[in-house]
Amino acid sequence: MAVWPRFSSISRRSLTAKSWSKVAEVEQASHEAIFDLVQSRYIQLIFHINQAFSVGRFPLAASRDGTPQHREFVRAWREAKLLELAAIAEGDVELGTMAARHIRNIWHRRFWSKKPS
Repeated sequence: MAVWPRFSSISRRSLTAKSWSKVAEVEQASHEAIFDLVQSRYIQLIFHINQAFSVGRFPLAASRDGTPQHREFVRAWREAKLLELAAIAEGDVELGTMAARHIRNIWHRRFWSKKPS
C-alpha cells in the first residue's frame, strides 16, 4: 500500500493552515488516511461519534481565529502534526502514538482553555 504519498501531501498543507477551518480540514484528511492505514472501521466509528459530539458542543471555534491563543494553537498543532506524520512515514508506532496523544492534548487546551478569545 502506498502510504507515504497520501501523508506527504497532508504534511505540505499543514505547513500553511492558519484558520480554524483549514486546520480542521487538514486534521480530517489526516484522520481519514490513518483510518485507511489501520483498516479499522470500528475505531473510525468511535472517532466520528466523538467528533459529532464536539461539533455540537463547540460551535464557535472559528471565532478565535486571529487571536494570540489561536496562533499559539496553530503553531503547537503544526509542530505536533508534522512529528506524527514523520513517525508514520518511518513506521515508528511508539513515536506516532506519543505524537497523537500530544495532539489530543493540544486540542483539549484549545477547547477547554478559560482564556478570553
